[in-house]
Amino acid sequence: MKSNDSSLTNLQILAPSRKAPKAGDIFVCRPIGRGYFFGRVVATDARIRTMQDCTLLYVFRIESETKTPPERLSVMQLLVSPLMTNRLPWSRGYFETVAHRALEPGERLPVHCFHDLSFKRYERYWDEYNHELPGKKVPCGTYALDSYRTIDEAISDALGIPRVSE
Repeated sequence: MKSNDSSLTNLQILAPSRKAPKAGDIFVCRPIGRGYFFGRVVATDARIRTMQDCTLLYVFRIESETKTPPERLSVMQLLVSPLMTNRLPWSRGYFETVAHRALEPGERLPVHCFHDLSFKRYERYWDEYNHELPGKKVPCGTYALDSYRTIDEAISDALGIPRVSE
């Protein structure tokens, strides 16, 4: 395996940034051999159990040859379920912020649902602020902090790209 980070993922390194993501930011990521896919920062104050200030984001199925975002990013165009992560996808350069716009109606799900896999005997679901939900709401992500590697795996799976070998 190569020693640089790009060998760990199908996502190409674009432009590392130390700037903290903000709700409303639009970013791009680019799997090897594909165009740019757009993502959106929905919140930067999400919580998972005791972890605070997690970034709630969407990745859309819109593919482009340029980093210019479309006029509208609808929740009807999600590539994967909502994800929660930290700043590493930006600081490592896998995500590059390309624009900032306030979230408009229809650009944010009314409820974010995350399946808690730690309970084996019964299903539990949470929103992005540690509030338990009465049941599953689709789309439903996993109640965990996603790393840039697990985000890469989710995007690769959704696009039918083989995962990077360990």
